[in-house]
Amino acid sequence: MTQLLEAGCTSVSVRAQPAHCQCGCGQTVPTDRKFVNQAHYDRSKGLSAAQTGQLITRYHEGVPKKQLTREYEVALSTVKRLLRKGGLE
Repeated sequence: MTQLLEAGCTSVSVRAQPAHCQCGCGQTVPTDRKFVNQAHYDRSKGLSAAQTGQLITRYHEGVPKKQLTREYEVALSTVKRLLRKGGLE
């Protein structure tokens, strides 16, 4: 790069890969953003309503919270928050 600048070149072209939405949908996003829009951000934060219902049902069946974290691939704090919202904790 030093040789290019010494030869009188004032700029270097860089080809960057387009950024993709971090929710997993695969859509491209502007370089200064991580998600397409707020709905995609909310979707990436946790489980769907159906999955939340299943999680609560499994907890009622006696499945430990730590096992639920492994099955649903979420943090323990997420499981506790969902159970609290469901009125169980």
